[in-house]
Amino acid sequence: MADLSRPLSRRAALPAASAGAAFWRRLFPYALIAPALFFVAVFSTYPVLKTLLLAGTAEGGIGRAFGDLWRDPVFRLSLGATLRFLAYSSLPAMAIAFFLALWIHGRPGRFRRALEGVWVLPLALPVVSAAAIWLFMFTPQYGLLAVLADRLGLTDPALLRRPETALWALAVVEVWREMGFNLLVFLAGLSTIPRDVEEAARLDGAGEGRLTLMIRLPLLWPTIIFVGTVSLLHALSTIDPIFVMTQGGPNNATNLLLYQMYLTAFFYGDWPRAAATAAVFLGLAGLIAGVQVYGLERLFGRDDGVA
Repeated sequence: MADLSRPLSRRAALPAASAGAAFWRRLFPYALIAPALFFVAVFSTYPVLKTLLLAGTAEGGIGRAFGDLWRDPVFRLSLGATLRFLAYSSLPAMAIAFFLALWIHGRPGRFRRALEGVWVLPLALPVVSAAAIWLFMFTPQYGLLAVLADRLGLTDPALLRRPETALWALAVVEVWREMGFNLLVFLAGLSTIPRDVEEAARLDGAGEGRLTLMIRLPLLWPTIIFVGTVSLLHALSTIDPIFVMTQGGPNNATNLLLYQMYLTAFFYGDWPRAAATAAVFLGLAGLIAGVQVYGLERLFGRDDGVA
């Protein structure tokens, strides 16, 4: 019932004021995320669109640019090397870190902290410095591997000079770099598993192997998906060790996509083809991230409760 004691003009202004307040309340969440949207638009969306537009400046348009790129044997070698490098580096880095985390998880406090410090040390080193250390170890004749091979009466492996072993040597560096981060994440995941669940499984006669397969692995699936995604994205963006150790050789054996894009743009000056290479690189990164989102969504179900 309207308050007749108020002036008519004031009573008429109340609905308008309420509508205005409701409008600003609806607008307030968007105002809060506006800065984040601005940075995403400027530093993510715009560069992607600019890259596609640049690829379209090639003679014959964007379709011709991607067609010529696929027919380029160097690009196909680079794409194949990139996919092999993802498998050579990410899977071992995850597996080694996982089993190390299982071993360290049950150690006493001080011993555990010491082990964590040793394995996390590569994270504190700049990438270029770490690559220079490994370059010295892999250097023929006077490198660490060459000296050990000579002491044992073996042939100098010269890993970085042989096309069949150079990519594996580069993968060893990536595994060494990524293992510390993966280890920390797996240890954090293991610490979230309730102790009473593990103790109940042990009381039922489960050994460490069965406990890992039946209890730990299912509960660690979100952590495994996250670690796999980060490892793949880090491996995909590897470029600094290539600059320091191989420069893409020998015979394009370590010429990964990011390094090939750099060469195409800054050495050969073919910006449309470099942009098309960048688009393929972004497509691979988006595919990896999409698989993570899909995996987590299938694991936890949608917000509406549909699995």
